[in-house]
Amino acid sequence: MRMPKDQQFTLSVQISRSVLLSEELKRALRDALSKMTQEDAGILSTLLEGEESVLQSIITHNIHAAAEKNDVNFFKQLSAHLARARKTMRKTEEQSETMTSDERTSHLLD
Repeated sequence: MRMPKDQQFTLSVQISRSVLLSEELKRALRDALSKMTQEDAGILSTLLEGEESVLQSIITHNIHAAAEKNDVNFFKQLSAHLARARKTMRKTEEQSETMTSDERTSHLLD
């Protein structure tokens, strides 16, 4: 059974907000949404929802390890990475907002 349009929309937003998926993979997943079963969509949604907690655990572990070793270089690299990540997140949010607006408009036309 195919998933409803509103579930496709929600999953599309989750895909767009992923920090682990490449842009190419995000496009491929969004293109495949209309062919996905509800079961497959549920699995993908669960994975995307868990992404944040997995990343948080990895980051916490690495920060504690660097602090114990007094690794100043690690913190410099982390700072540079966070600056790049903020830019990427802003871009992704803008794209997501545009996509959200476009998809809502297309739902009105369906």
